[in-house]
Amino acid sequence: PGTGSFVAFSCYSDDAAPLQRSALFAVEPTGMADPSVETRLVQRFNTVKSRDVISVFEPYTGDALLLFAQDGDASLLFRYLAPLGGFVLVQSVPTTDAGKLSTFLASGSAFVLVTQRTDDTSLMLRLNGTHLQELQTKSFMPTSAAGGQRFASTFAAATSTWEFDGEHMLLLANAKNCSSPNPHGAQLDATGCSRTGAWSSLRKRLDQETIEMARPADAAMSPDGRFLYVAAYDSQMIAGFVREVATGRLHPKREASLRNVAAEPDREDPYSPQFGRFDKRTLEGVTALAMSGDGRFLYAASASAGYVLVLARDLATGALSVVQAVHDDSMLDGRLVDALGGARALALTPDSLYVAAQTDSAISAFAVSQVDGTLSYVDRIRAGERLIGRFAGLAGVSPTSRGPNGTIEEVPAGSFLGSAGPRKLAEKPGEAGQDAWANDTRRSAVTHVGDVLYMAVVRATGDEAGELGIFRWNESAMEFILVQTTGTRDGNPVDASFFSLATSGETPRHFLVVANHESPANVYTYIPATSRFVWYHTLTFSLSDGRVLPPFDNILSAPPCPRGSISISPLPDLRNSLNASCPTEGNATGGGGGGGRW
Repeated sequence: PGTGSFVAFSCYSDDAAPLQRSALFAVEPTGMADPSVETRLVQRFNTVKSRDVISVFEPYTGDALLLFAQDGDASLLFRYLAPLGGFVLVQSVPTTDAGKLSTFLASGSAFVLVTQRTDDTSLMLRLNGTHLQELQTKSFMPTSAAGGQRFASTFAAATSTWEFDGEHMLLLANAKNCSSPNPHGAQLDATGCSRTGAWSSLRKRLDQETIEMARPADAAMSPDGRFLYVAAYDSQMIAGFVREVATGRLHPKREASLRNVAAEPDREDPYSPQFGRFDKRTLEGVTALAMSGDGRFLYAASASAGYVLVLARDLATGALSVVQAVHDDSMLDGRLVDALGGARALALTPDSLYVAAQTDSAISAFAVSQVDGTLSYVDRIRAGERLIGRFAGLAGVSPTSRGPNGTIEEVPAGSFLGSAGPRKLAEKPGEAGQDAWANDTRRSAVTHVGDVLYMAVVRATGDEAGELGIFRWNESAMEFILVQTTGTRDGNPVDASFFSLATSGETPRHFLVVANHESPANVYTYIPATSRFVWYHTLTFSLSDGRVLPPFDNILSAPPCPRGSISISPLPDLRNSLNASCPTEGNATGGGGGGGRW
């Protein structure tokens, strides 16, 4: 654990004392000129007649474990926990008078061999990340199944493992002969066995590959045709295969496969430091794969987890390694990635990656680095959202665009064509958009005057103050530009709305109504000659019977006007005026002051 060297001792005694404490020592240099070292007691362990101890390291996390072989029906497994600075008991391993121990690594797992002195078998156990397992139980997922084994042995006294020419070898040394014919009339002991003709067994590990590929959802072939990768939805993995180019046959290759790279702790493991976590795994529900043109990178999408993975490929061996993991609701390049829920399909170009997400009903766009294959966030489109501008601005977009007549036009700086970043309201074309109109907005409304789009924006300038601005859409710059404000007349606007009126055979007249907090509402009309909205009149809160609004109580109980008693006078011609005034009472029909017109 940590740095340094340690020595563990198992303690065995025939004494009847219930505990013989085993110990762990740190071995440290003295700092003197000679190479001498000194030892320091680190921890003691409560063990019973422990005959051997071995250290095991979890391949993926590097966590250190100690297994003490004991007489009786159990051996003890301890795991090092850095926050505690020591080992804690995590499992009582079922064994029968365990003797000698040995360990080896194979197929990405750690295995431990245990000799059993009074049993006719010895054990091979697999570390599943938290426990040593021999047989699969329902409390462990199939991917954490044991892969252990029992070996015939007779009072096994020693075991050893080693690797030779890429193959793992196992030697079991038996202390007695209990099965072979008794040679030379050797005397048998009380167990019916003799020490004459005792034999040892040499075994070679045979890997029997089980194809894990439950619910394959997508596949990707390397450009050279030598490797095939399959996204297995239920297996939560990418299965790698070597392909015979001449025949097309496939052979599974564990080294080219990839399981969850951030697997959560076993939910059945009470010793897990994060017991009870239900976080998604990176390959949970993997559904889509896409291979780069040069074969250096493989991209994967996981629907259940909401992940997009960038995987580097070893061109010679096909092995995969994680370069980048982008998940839903994470920050990338200072922006929120919020449209990867149910990521189900990928589309890859040399410089872009598009991800279709079923749950979020969205498509996300990423720029792809030509150096290391990593992703940079560009934008996303959701079903039903209202877009202003275009879905553009990928890396490498030219600062020019083709006009409606086929001419090449320059793209204004800061426009949607030049960048897919969000636009903010600005006073002049091409501004960075840090103007105050980009902040503290309350409401907005839009209308078309002919083929020109206008937007009224209500914003707050203080707790009891505000301002209304009118913006016009600039088609060439593809952004809204401020054209006028209504000034102090609307000192604290809270809402705005456009409407149009037209009489037979005439061009529609366009109006803007601005509601103010604790002050009258104002009506503005559009003047085509100046392309501006000018003040038309103020909406009074007085009714014909003298009541003032608000409050709005009992309005519905007022007697209705007789049919035909209300008429609308023609609107005054303001097309040549820069300003307009409220019509006089004499010009209004309908009675009750200036408000009678409305």
